[in-house]
Amino acid sequence: MTNKSCCFFGQSSINFRNREIVFESVYRRIETLIKDGYTDFTFGSWGDFAAAARIAVSLQKKFNLEIKTVYYLIYSENADELREKYDTLIPPAQMRPHNALARRGQAIISASDYCIFYVINQTGEARRAMEYAKSFDKPYVNLAEV
Repeated sequence: MTNKSCCFFGQSSINFRNREIVFESVYRRIETLIKDGYTDFTFGSWGDFAAAARIAVSLQKKFNLEIKTVYYLIYSENADELREKYDTLIPPAQMRPHNALARRGQAIISASDYCIFYVINQTGEARRAMEYAKSFDKPYVNLAEV
C-alpha cells in the first residue's frame, strides 16, 4: 500500500491578524487527513502559509511517528538547512529558470493525493498551482474560501 500524500501552496504573506486563524485551519485539516490515512506532507515553497503548514505538520509528527515531510528542491537551495526541517529532499529536475517554479508546483501536485491551498490573490504561483490542480481534478481545498 502506498502512502497517501498532501501538498501545500499558499500566499507568501498572510495578514498578521489572519495568521492564527490560518494556522488553526490548516492544523485541523491536517489532523483530519491523518485520521484518513495521510502520512506524507509535501512542501516546495516558502512564506507565511508554508511556515504555518510546516509547523502544523511538525506538531502532528510528535503524536504520529509515521508522518513524513518532503521538500521539492528547485535549484541548489541550501539543502543542509532543509535537511534539518524535512525527512526527504527531492532533487531539482532539469528545468529552465523561467518556468522552474511552475514545473516544481506541477510535479508536487501530480505526486500528491490531496492539496491544501491558501489563495486569495488572482495571480501568482499559488493561484497557478491551484488552477493546475483543478484542471486535473485533483482533490483540494482553498482555506481562504472555507
